[in-house]
Amino acid sequence: MHGIAAGAGVAFEDIVMINARTEVMALARAQSSTAAADDEADDGCTGAILLPERSASGNLIHAQNWDWRAECADTGVVLRVRQDHGPDYLTFVEAGGLARSGLNAAGVSITANYLECDRDYQSWRPRRSHARTTS
Repeated sequence: MHGIAAGAGVAFEDIVMINARTEVMALARAQSSTAAADDEADDGCTGAILLPERSASGNLIHAQNWDWRAECADTGVVLRVRQDHGPDYLTFVEAGGLARSGLNAAGVSITANYLECDRDYQSWRPRRSHARTTS
């Protein structure tokens, strides 16, 4: 996140807030007694996997949509990242955000959905940063 902030010429704290937005909004919603019944926050992405034996090409197909909030539609970008050390990758991100979903040249793909459980928000780290520690 420090690199994103430096490259974009913005404050590190702004990048942290972009990447922690889900957690900040969920905690605010949990503390609010006026949360709307039709709140879009309960909507999540849809993921799908088609196994090789079921696809016409014989390849695994892994897909996800990202339809969380209409006001964020213009902030999404697809990045193709070439690396000297490690596999190249293609990822979907929001401007200022850590890589969210995508695949790499080694054949590893990752997607994410907004699902909640009783262990959420037990860590100081934004959800998006957890995937970075497993790659």
